[in-house]
Amino acid sequence: MKILAIEAAAKTAGAAVYCDGVIVAEEAVANGLTHSQTLMPMVEEVLRQAGMDGRELDLLTFTKGPGSFTGLRIGAATVKGLSMGWQKPVLPLSTLEVLAYNLAGHKELIVPVMDARRHQVYTAVYECKDDALCSLFGPDVVPAAALIAFLEQLDRPAVLVGDTRTVTEEAGGTAFDIAPAHLNQLRPAAACALAESLIRQGIQPIPGAKVEIEYLRKPQAEREREARLRAEQS
Repeated sequence: MKILAIEAAAKTAGAAVYCDGVIVAEEAVANGLTHSQTLMPMVEEVLRQAGMDGRELDLLTFTKGPGSFTGLRIGAATVKGLSMGWQKPVLPLSTLEVLAYNLAGHKELIVPVMDARRHQVYTAVYECKDDALCSLFGPDVVPAAALIAFLEQLDRPAVLVGDTRTVTEEAGGTAFDIAPAHLNQLRPAAACALAESLIRQGIQPIPGAKVEIEYLRKPQAEREREARLRAEQS
């Protein structure tokens, strides 16, 4: 199976090509440039490195959220355009599941975290069973303190991956294992591998036109507008 993965949900923008069990090309940057500047050049570059035309692909995949609202929209628009142009199906992936898949096979609980601001995190709790990630919690957006309390209640070894600072600062004396730096960010290669695993499990891709984003919460501007309306009504 030949898969192109696109990553634009957070600080990292990237693309990777997977072919029959091998990551043949991967590009990823977190250099502060907007994803609209970097994403398509990286798509073109990984296809060039793979010696492949987009029409040879079997599947496109991308992280559908949660994440940066702007980044998610760029990623979704890019994959929709490529899907329509190449007539290829799309398998949208949870950003948190892709982040967790960096540690696929790990014996401890895997806890991906992304900073949602105001002491909140996008998170989930997974355990590995064979080749699959099984969710014990989430994906959801919760206060970091609530995540810590949940993990303490489970009383099982856990490793954090992603934007871990929000949780570790809130944890105080509670110690958690932290994924190493090279596994601690979103990687399009992990998205490729996860997509292939899900296809083998029977998950079906969708047409690009049906791609939707999973924000988990409303954009800040919309939340502020609703707060103003509630204040005016009261």
